[in-house]
Parts: sequence; C-alpha cells; structure tokens
Amino acid sequence: MVRVIRLDIVCLCCSVLSLGCGGAESPSEDPADSGSPQDVLKFELNSELGAPPDLGQDIGQDLGAVDAPEDIAAPDLHPAQDVDASAGADLEPADTGSDACEPACEGKVCGPDGCGGICGFCQTGFICEPDGSACTKYCVTDCDAKGKKCGDNGCKGSCGTCEQGFTCGQDFLCHEDACVGSCAGKQCGDDGCGKICGQCAAGDYCEDGTQLCKAGPCKGLDPKTGTKCDGDMLLTCIGPAGPTQKLETLDCALLPPAGSKICKFETVPQKYACVDKPPCTPSCAGKQCGDDGCGGTCSECPGGWACLGSECLPSAGGDCAGVVTSQGKCYDNKKMLYYCVGNKVNILDCSAAGQGCSWNAGAAKFTCQ
Repeated sequence: MVRVIRLDIVCLCCSVLSLGCGGAESPSEDPADSGSPQDVLKFELNSELGAPPDLGQDIGQDLGAVDAPEDIAAPDLHPAQDVDASAGADLEPADTGSDACEPACEGKVCGPDGCGGICGFCQTGFICEPDGSACTKYCVTDCDAKGKKCGDNGCKGSCGTCEQGFTCGQDFLCHEDACVGSCAGKQCGDDGCGKICGQCAAGDYCEDGTQLCKAGPCKGLDPKTGTKCDGDMLLTCIGPAGPTQKLETLDCALLPPAGSKICKFETVPQKYACVDKPPCTPSCAGKQCGDDGCGGTCSECPGGWACLGSECLPSAGGDCAGVVTSQGKCYDNKKMLYYCVGNKVNILDCSAAGQGCSWNAGAAKFTCQ
C-alpha cells in the first residue's frame, strides 16, 4: 500500500515541478519569497496525505524512499525543447466548412439577407414586400376612416368578408341577400341594400336626405387638384366635397413684389399655383409704339398723337413733332391730308370732296386734288 501511495506522490511531484519551472527561471522572482519547489511539494504532499503541514520530513528522503520500478522512465520536465520547430510549418488552417453563412439576396431588392445583413433599403414612402422582391408605396387603409366592413381597403387588400347569408354591397357594408333596394326619386347615394343609385358630376355632391346631386362651391375646378387659374387669379377648393366646401381666391399679381408672380400649372406638385414670372426679353422691331411684349412700351408717340397697333398717327391739334410739316403729308391711302400750322397738326379729308391727296409740284406741297 505504501508503494502505491508513493507512486502517486511521484506523479504529483512531477506536476508541481513542471509548474514551478517557469517561475524559477524568471529573473524577476525571488526564490526566498515564493519558497523552494521542495517546500511547496512537501506542503502539497502533506496536505494530500492528510498529514499536518509541519510534518518536517525532508522531501529528498520521501522521494528516496520510493522504490520505483526500473522500467518507469523519469518524466521530461522540458518537453518543448524536443519539439521540431518546423513540424507545424505546413499545417493548413482549420476548415470552418458548413458553419459559414451565405447571404441570400438573389431576386431581392430589400430586406434581410439571412445572415444578419440587408439586401437593400426602400426609399422614403415605400415599404419592403415580405419576400424582399420589391418596394411598394406605403398605403394607409381606409376601413376605419370610411366605416367599411368588407371589400377593398384602398390598399389592394380587404376590410373583411361577410358571413353566410350576407353580401358585401357597394357601400362596403354587409347586407342580407334577401334585401330589395330602391332608387326611386334618388340621383345618388345608397339604394338601401348597398347598391349605388348614381354618381354626381365633378364639382357636385350628393345631398344627405334627398340623395340629389347639388352643385358644390368648387364646381369647375380641376377634380384631381382642386385648383384652377382664372387669369392670374388662383382658385383653390378647401375641404371634402359637400356643402361645407369653400372656394378661396388669391391674386398672384399682387404678391410681393407686385407683378412678379403669375398663376400657372406646376408639374411638381401637380397643381395650379402662384409661381415666379419667367424672364422676358422686350421686342420692338418694326414698332413705333405699343407693347414691347413684356408689359412695357416700345416708344412714346408725340404729344397728341394716337398709337394704333404699333404705329403713331397724328391727331388734329397734336404736336407736329417735325414729322408733319407745312408741306403736308398724305395718310390713309391718300385720302387724308395732314399739314402743320403753328406747330399744330391740321387734317383735311380729301375724299369728302371726291379728291385724293397727292404732291402738287406747282405749289411745292401736298394738296387735295
């Protein structure tokens, strides 16, 4: 029995000595502080065998008392010194194999890839389909807002189905299959069994109680945008169709700075609105007076003259302005004679006497003849 115990002690000794080798070689440790390996081993052996810590037997004597078999080799306390440094040079890294995750984004434009990543994101206002195949426009169902109990929910879905013996009517409510409706005297609204008696024209609304179509205050406006331009006046319809609708008007030309805005249909956001007046290039080619195409005038006619179209024409009593002289001038297909007296224009209608206006060489001026 003693020999068996001693062999266990030898094994324990080898383990303790192996653990102690690294600490003994470190130049920073003081053997006097930590104790010699023999002292440590002696304490461990005494504790293992149940002997008191101050047994006092020399570790060398305990080891020498063990009759180890001749075929048991001494343990190698430094196995790392015999390892060939090049033995692991050609080792391949461990194959992680099937544990690796492969993202699955084929056919997807959004949503998770199955490995904790994302195949793509949808733009604002769109949501990802459950299978990630597409981004669809976000839609809010109108079941509650319109009191629907069945049928279309406004987002390509359903508000519910009716139980047996009931049918979903055009008013999206469930009605008994035996219900018989009536549209007598009605132009619009429900027939009493979920069917619609008729639709009112754009701008009209169905009056509650009578179920007759009445003209709304916004009749004539664009039904999609509820807006319209009347010159530079912007008309806007406020509120849902019905008697409570209001028509608001806004004169775009009066917005500051005055004259800088016009009423025009805008592609974004697809409605009529007050917008900046586009830049304008005046054009007065071949014009003596009149509009320059940008709200201005090409030129001022002499005092007392009239602007007809784009031409300045003298008026009786107007300034001669160096255009009409004492020699006179023919106008209106040579029917009228214009001549200057005292720097004022005088007019003579030659056609009234059956004559015409022409140059009189003897008088050296234009006369009726």
